[in-house]
Amino acid sequence: YYFAEDSISNPETCVLQPGEDYDCNGAYFAGGLTISAEDLAKLVAMLGNDGVYNGQQLMSAESVALMEELMPTPLSNGAWQAHPMLHIPDMYGREQLYYHTGRGLGVFTCLSYDAATGDGVVVLTNGAIGYMNDIEMPLICEEINAYLYDLMK
Repeated sequence: YYFAEDSISNPETCVLQPGEDYDCNGAYFAGGLTISAEDLAKLVAMLGNDGVYNGQQLMSAESVALMEELMPTPLSNGAWQAHPMLHIPDMYGREQLYYHTGRGLGVFTCLSYDAATGDGVVVLTNGAIGYMNDIEMPLICEEINAYLYDLMK
């Protein structure tokens, strides 16, 4: 897709490729989540702590476990699909690391957390080149994650 010059303020001028279904004012993204960086970090902290944030149980531990439940067969790239997280054994030297990526309007994102330690990382970036690695994670997110998880060893 691409945008006409005033498409953000005037969605009717948005130009889509055939078959695309996209709201040009940025109100819709594939996952349906629009969130601030601060709140995304809170979400990661909560997931890494079995649903507890700031001493308050905001999500049941069973719901977090369901999100981390792996499908019976690995994906062709070695990742395991969960509900809706992804997991790769020994990613960044972590056995229980879960992650989820996103992208839209030039923004590349990744959230990840280690279910065993509660460590987590949130990456939000724009202006980066959108190269993907073999697990469909933006390379910029992979590089930042690798660096930060190495620091947390």
